[in-house]
Amino acid sequence: MKDYRDLVLKDVLPIILRASDVKNRTRDLVRRCCPKGRVVLIAIGKASVSMTSGALESLSGEIEGGVVVIPEGIEAEGLRGHNLEIIRGGHPLPTPGSLRAGTAALEWAATAGRGGAHVLVLVSGGASALAESPLGSISLEDLVNVNRALLTSGASISEINTVRRHLSKVKGGGLVKAARPSEVYGLYASDVPGDAIHDIGSGPTAVDPTTFKDALSVLDFYGLIDAVPKSVVEVLEGGARGLIEETLKPDSPDVTRAHNWIVARNMDILDDLEKGLKERGFNVLVLTSMLQGESREVAKVLAALAAEVIRSGRPVKRPAALILGGETSVTVRGSGRGGRNQELALAWSLEAKRLGIGHDEAALLAIATDGVDGPTDAAGAVVTSAAPQELSSIGINPLRALSNNDSYGALQAIGALIKTGPTGTNLNNVIVVFVW
Repeated sequence: MKDYRDLVLKDVLPIILRASDVKNRTRDLVRRCCPKGRVVLIAIGKASVSMTSGALESLSGEIEGGVVVIPEGIEAEGLRGHNLEIIRGGHPLPTPGSLRAGTAALEWAATAGRGGAHVLVLVSGGASALAESPLGSISLEDLVNVNRALLTSGASISEINTVRRHLSKVKGGGLVKAARPSEVYGLYASDVPGDAIHDIGSGPTAVDPTTFKDALSVLDFYGLIDAVPKSVVEVLEGGARGLIEETLKPDSPDVTRAHNWIVARNMDILDDLEKGLKERGFNVLVLTSMLQGESREVAKVLAALAAEVIRSGRPVKRPAALILGGETSVTVRGSGRGGRNQELALAWSLEAKRLGIGHDEAALLAIATDGVDGPTDAAGAVVTSAAPQELSSIGINPLRALSNNDSYGALQAIGALIKTGPTGTNLNNVIVVFVW
């Protein structure tokens, strides 16, 4: 077995990062889909700088102005000089910068509408938290509290964004409404399983198939009605009674002005990774780009798949690489630190050990393409079944760490974390199970 960590750092990680770059994809799509003329540019998300750079190569002097919203840790010096505001919003929870960004996005959209310019909206992962303008009396503190409750509840990203869209003037087609009567062109780098445009950054230029009643149902299902701020429930109940305008719907006349495309998606990475690992001698099977579910439960399935490859050579013979993408979730019950990929990795190592998989027989890589897994400085982790014993040998109980949602502390202690820093993109998460 080639050293698994060396394989990941020198061979696999560069493929993932190269495939995640959206600059050239954005440039080419802007050339194909966006008409010539005066343009207001609004970019929101972790890939805003790359996407804007690509768009500028196609639009050059046609930009009248706009706003680029980015998280902390992303540099944007190369975008200056195009009358573009640069605003840093918060992620994964909104900040005062997020409110400034939301207001600026709405104002630039309205400016385009008054002046007859087109609106080009570039959306990537993280946009839901990075730019916000809340409905009703919802305060920033209320937004933080409802987002924190949703993110730790175990709800899927689609469910979370159903609620977010119905608390916002920006999301759910809000920028299309604000830009009346201008044409709006939305380009999306997908970070959600299934690539539904209304879920990417909560779809600021997209038709929304969900309703205020659906948002209330999400809160009710996860027992959050009494846990979220009163102002949130008041807005959702008011919308459900028809007192607040719904998000953009298919029968709205505004829909004819909205034109949306996917720039890049998780499967693009999986395709490149499949090719690269085949060239390195692996028998590769791409299983899905739509992986969802509780991280520690998904981990058990992935460990069982590795065990089956070892035992029977199915669904693929060794040396094997099983590739998956998507977004798992974590129900936070403890007080530790971690992220969905770190928790999956720690849980996988425990299940692999339980199934008797040798540390030289299999390894798992789980990584966030944006370089940020949860509220940590790690992108993810790479582990084998040796991790539980390594932890025990230094006095850390791996089961207790998992129960306390402290995957970061545990994996940091044994050098299993992968740290890339913010990558300036976000095409969801990538998981590879290697079996030798």
